[in-house]
Amino acid sequence: MIKANLNNKKYEIPQRFTIDTWSKMVVWDFEEPTHWKRIISAGVGIPIRELNNTDEESMQLFIGFLIAHMNQREQVKLNDFNAITFGQFIDLDCYIAMGIDKNIQSMLDVLELAPQYSDEALWVIDQYVMWRTTIFRQYKTLFGLNDKDFEVYADDQEDEDFDPMSIPRGWYKVIVDLAQENILNIDAVTDQPLKKALNFMALQKEKQLAEAEAMRKQKQKI
Repeated sequence: MIKANLNNKKYEIPQRFTIDTWSKMVVWDFEEPTHWKRIISAGVGIPIRELNNTDEESMQLFIGFLIAHMNQREQVKLNDFNAITFGQFIDLDCYIAMGIDKNIQSMLDVLELAPQYSDEALWVIDQYVMWRTTIFRQYKTLFGLNDKDFEVYADDQEDEDFDPMSIPRGWYKVIVDLAQENILNIDAVTDQPLKKALNFMALQKEKQLAEAEAMRKQKQKI
């Protein structure tokens, strides 16, 4: 157990952070020294006023300990991701686009898992993201992806021009199309098993591509 002595008071850095504590810490920029006091206060419970006279080198060391603990992973029992519905998959995809750090609890709720600690929650999210990648690989024609897209995903590169809200908008358009633009059909679409919905969409995409190819060849004959 790592302890810190400040103004004759002892504070302990928790071995594990709760999800709530972790979420309060990640809202701040760890690379910005002016945020360190708030991060330490959120993670350890030290009042900010107690940190006012702490030198930058000590603060940096403290932040290093916190980061090391925050990056830990602990394996827990998982539900079968293959059992999620089309709507759950879409919700999770939207949360990922908008930022896992900001939506980790919402993602756990969708997955119907309730780990107490951040190291367990992060392990769950890691496993889901890897499984999600296999889904996109299986249906790469449907999603218009190629091998290069997966290389970028693996490198965790971010497009500065990326609009997170484009993902929810795109998925909602898909839902509305599948619901035949009838609001009464939307729940029926989102409640479908994921693979059933994706297989249906993949078949539709194959038909569209075949029809487009047939039209292209017909034009060449003219």
